[in-house]
Amino acid sequence: MNKMNKQRADALGEPISTANSKLKKILLYEALQRLGEDFCYRCDRQIDNIEDLSIEHTKSWLYAENPKEVFFDTSGIAFSHRVCNSSAKKIFKGGISPLTGRISPRRKEGPEGTAWCHRCKTNRPIQEFTVDNSRWNNLRADCSSCRSEYRKNKEVS
Repeated sequence: MNKMNKQRADALGEPISTANSKLKKILLYEALQRLGEDFCYRCDRQIDNIEDLSIEHTKSWLYAENPKEVFFDTSGIAFSHRVCNSSAKKIFKGGISPLTGRISPRRKEGPEGTAWCHRCKTNRPIQEFTVDNSRWNNLRADCSSCRSEYRKNKEVS
């Protein structure tokens, strides 16, 4: 570290590159708030604090024909909660994989207002499911009655 960078790091309490990155993130977050764009791409809820802010690509760039072009294409950039972005490795908005462009074969969709229970293998009203924000539909994979039965059986054994 050269003398000037050492002086800067001592004054800021961290390397200048880290401080610059933090400053850019603060400016970005404040701009998103002013524009009313501080909503998560994945869950559509407001991003309430800067620590939760994550920048993500809406299209997979790594395996694209021209990765550099896709990476820097700002029309493919969105903002999300960090937790929504990190869980997106397995779960994609609308259940569509950015790599294949197809709906996940594991995803079960029923009529409007229902969700598939993987234990009883039926579509049940969504009111019978508890919330799980890590899943594509924000509901647990099993309905409340199946979950309750599962817990009872687990306690017995």
